[in-house]
Amino acid sequence: MVEHFQNQIFDFNCVSTNTAQSQQSPEFVYYLWQTPLGFMKQQLINNSIFKQESQTLKISPHQLSTIDQMRSEDIRVIPDKQSLKICSNKRKIGFCMVKFENQDGNPHELCMRSLLQKETMNLRKNFGAELRIGFSFDILIGQESKESKFQQLGSKHSKIFNFEEDFLALASQLNQSGSELEQISQCSTTPGKFRISIKQDEACKSIDTFLCARILITRQFKDYRVSFLPKTLSDYEGNDVLLNMSLWKLDGVPAPVNITGDQFSMYKLSEGFASFLSGILEQLPALTAFLIPHHNGLHRIMEERLSKVVGWSYQSDAIMKVNAPPQNSSKSTSKQVESITLNMCDHSANLYLAVSQIIACGIDGIKRQLKLQPPIEQIKEKLSHIPLKMKERKEFIGRPIKISMGASLIERYFAMQAAEQERYEGMTFDQEVSLMIDQF
Repeated sequence: MVEHFQNQIFDFNCVSTNTAQSQQSPEFVYYLWQTPLGFMKQQLINNSIFKQESQTLKISPHQLSTIDQMRSEDIRVIPDKQSLKICSNKRKIGFCMVKFENQDGNPHELCMRSLLQKETMNLRKNFGAELRIGFSFDILIGQESKESKFQQLGSKHSKIFNFEEDFLALASQLNQSGSELEQISQCSTTPGKFRISIKQDEACKSIDTFLCARILITRQFKDYRVSFLPKTLSDYEGNDVLLNMSLWKLDGVPAPVNITGDQFSMYKLSEGFASFLSGILEQLPALTAFLIPHHNGLHRIMEERLSKVVGWSYQSDAIMKVNAPPQNSSKSTSKQVESITLNMCDHSANLYLAVSQIIACGIDGIKRQLKLQPPIEQIKEKLSHIPLKMKERKEFIGRPIKISMGASLIERYFAMQAAEQERYEGMTFDQEVSLMIDQF
C-alpha cells in the first residue's frame, strides 16, 4: 500500500531529454503487444526490416497463444511506427507497438489497442476531451535459485542504494525515449519491492510507455529476477498498478485544460468529470474482469487491506481515491482536484482493454448525466463490494461494455479467462507462481 513506501527516493522531474527522437536510429526494434489476457509478447527485428515500406509483419505462429485462438494466416500485424520509442544503453534499441487487422484491413476483434483508440476517438468526438493516465507500479526484485524461480533478497541487499546505478540507467533510457520517469520509492515492509511512477500522458501513449518500461526493467536487472506478478510471495503484499487519471479539454480552448476538478462544485469535481466517474463506478464490478483478469491477482486483493467497497473516497485505501483533501478539511483552501487514482489493477491486465472500457463507461456516465454518489465514508446504508470470484464477474457486464466490446468479444474473452483458469486448478500457490512468473 502507499503508506508503506518511503516518501521519496529518487525524483527525476529535473532530468531532461538530450537527444531528439527524430535524430536517432535504432539498431534493432522490438515489436511489442499484449494478448487479451495481458501476456506480454515481443519479436526482435533488424532496423533495415523496420524501415521497409511494407507495413505487414510476418509473425511466428508460436507467438500467438492457443487460448487466444488467433491464427497467423488470418491476421495482418501492423507496426504503429508513430509509437516508436528509442532507448540507448550499450546499443540503441527501439520499441514499437503493433496492432492486428483482419485480411480485409479492418481491426481484428482481439486487437485491444485498436479498441482503446476507438474509445479515445469517441471521447474526443462527443465531448472534445481526452483521458490522461499516469502509472505508479510495483516491482519485486529477487533472485532465481535451483530450488525456486523466485527467491527473496535479504533486507540488507535490497536497499535502494544497492540498485542506484540500475535505476539511474533506467531513468536515462526512459527519458531518451521521450517518456518521463517521476519517482522511485522503496517499500519499507517488503525487501526488494519498489514503486516506480511515470508521468501522465494521453492514455494509449502512457500504456505504451508503461509496457516499454517493463521490458527495460527486465533488461536492466538481468542479473536478478524481477517479478511483475500480482502476488509472488504468500507472506508479503503483492505488486499494485495504480492508474492516476485526469480528464482534459482539447477542443475549443487555446491549450489543453484539466477539467477533472472544480473548486466551486460539490466534492471539488467538475460536473462533467463527476458524471464520468459515476459511469465508471456503476460498472466497477464488471471492470474487475479486465483490471484483475487472473486468479493470482485475486490473491492480492483478498489478502491485502485494500477496501473492496464499490465507491470513491479521499482515503488512500479506497478503490477510487480522489486526490484532494475533503471539503471540510482546513487544508483544502482553494485547491481543486487534478486527478483520481484507481487502486484496482495489476500487471496481468491488458491495459488497452481495461482503459478502453473505463473510457466507455465514463462516456456513458456523461451522456446520462449521472450524479456522483457521496464518498463511501458518508454513506450509511450497506455498500456493494467487488466480486471476488472469477465466475461472478460476467454477470455485472452492463450496457456500455456490451456496446463497446460487442457480444462476440465478450463471450470470447470470458472463454479465454475460463480456459486460463483451468490451467491452475489443483495447484498450490507456489506452483501457480512458478508457472506464471515467466509469462509476465
